[in-house]
Amino acid sequence: MSNKLLRRVLAAGGVLSLLAVGLPQVAMAAAPERSATVVLTDSGFDKHEYTIGYSGGTAVDNGELTFLNKGNVVHAVRSVPGTLDQGVAFGRRVDALGNDRPCWQPLPCGKYGALDTGGIDPGGSVTLGFRPYNAPVDYTITSATDCLYGNSTGFDCTPVTVHVVSIPARSAISGTLWGSVLRTAGNTDCLADKLPIVPDIGAAYCFSAVRDTGELKGSPRAALGDTTVEITDLGFNPTLVYVKAGSTVTWVNHGSRVHSVQKKGPQAPPDGYHNLTSPGLAPGETYTYSFPAGSSVNYQSNVQSDLVLPANAGNAGGFAPPTAGRGKYGGEPAMIGRVAVVG
Repeated sequence: MSNKLLRRVLAAGGVLSLLAVGLPQVAMAAAPERSATVVLTDSGFDKHEYTIGYSGGTAVDNGELTFLNKGNVVHAVRSVPGTLDQGVAFGRRVDALGNDRPCWQPLPCGKYGALDTGGIDPGGSVTLGFRPYNAPVDYTITSATDCLYGNSTGFDCTPVTVHVVSIPARSAISGTLWGSVLRTAGNTDCLADKLPIVPDIGAAYCFSAVRDTGELKGSPRAALGDTTVEITDLGFNPTLVYVKAGSTVTWVNHGSRVHSVQKKGPQAPPDGYHNLTSPGLAPGETYTYSFPAGSSVNYQSNVQSDLVLPANAGNAGGFAPPTAGRGKYGGEPAMIGRVAVVG
């Protein structure tokens, strides 16, 4: 598809026509790769189809793609407008000399959002991790600098399809996100050097070295109305929820032990007046909060069984100290959720 035709399709709102031409079905995709490299030159992408997805490993969640610019000008990759773009985390940026650049310049590490690499300098690369909320899914990508902004004279603008296969996986980057480090005792994620916790009430549990980022519901383009979040003995479900401004979120304790809901860190009250702080919720009890515009918040559970204390805190009373190399969890809650308010 030529640059001119792609621009005409997008300008006319003909995304469905574009998808019909450029989107092979997931069922037809090749076997998934743990990670893959997409090479860009000044004439286009090296391939028009990729399949990623795996179980385990240390890459980013459900798979990762490294976009390597072997051209002579800056290229930037993003989703074709009107197609899926959420559930993508920025992993790393490497300059032309092979040096890592801080991931917060200009994109934050480990924060899920739209598929957008930003400008990639000649010889440089950007790695993105994929954890879509409704896998298996297809992403349809293009070079924004060449195909959407009309700067290219010879770039092949045929859309590229990225198939992301739904394979449960956890990764090191999960530790920077919301989610839970609690697991049922005996889970393969349990830290080998720490004994399981056997509480007076409920099943035994352990701590993992990484967070399970859990489920996501809604999206910035399809925010939900009034929503219920389930609290279990192992975390919040969904972990991340997008809601419309003015919606209420109700947390209901479906666990066997007492849990709570409190804003995380020194954030102002989400609505400017009322703290997001529930009492301890016994099994079956609920807590409700209304979220106006601009009131997105990270929250946590602060009861005894849901905290990870520093290493010198011992292992009594349902607490577990972090293992070596896991100090980032010292004093951190084991269960973290997020309400993202749209509008």
